Amino acid sequence: MAYHSCACFDAGLEDLPFPISPALLDSALVSPNLVETLNNAEQFMVIRDYRTAAALFTAAIRQLGDPAFPGLVVNILCKRAECLLRMNYVQYVLRDCRAAESKIGGENEYIAFLWLRALELQGEVQAAFVQAIIFKALDPEMERDKDAVYRLKAKVMGLCGQRCVSNAHELKWIEMQ
Repeated sequence: MAYHSCACFDAGLEDLPFPISPALLDSALVSPNLVETLNNAEQFMVIRDYRTAAALFTAAIRQLGDPAFPGLVVNILCKRAECLLRMNYVQYVLRDCRAAESKIGGENEYIAFLWLRALELQGEVQAAFVQAIIFKALDPEMERDKDAVYRLKAKVMGLCGQRCVSNAHELKWIEMQ
């Protein structure tokens, strides 16, 4: 299928931090069937070829062409952001999270998880901690990152000159000397 552009989505291939081969976009991996394109992208995530997966997710978003499915667009944006996160393209992850939030008018647990990981990688520990609290509120089981709140709380406390000690599932804060 030949790749085509859609005016309804502004984060196109040119917005990825790496060049995309036109041959990929003309290949059978970009199917006329959106579900097949998404399945192909997912398979590239499984084998950890995040560059190809991100390109295919971008092609899938363009393929949608109808903003009437914001939930689907958000899910695809989050998958692409996860690929970009695994390649340490933090600014692009944050951009995709902002785009996803604007599509649904707020956050979901996937967006909050991506925000917290990107901010943490960027060294913005306090902002990441706030996102971890939001993530926990949206997903009390914290399936994607069970230790996010405790890990980031310990980092924030470290910035404040304190340390965190875990003892029998109870956190105690001790002044560092």
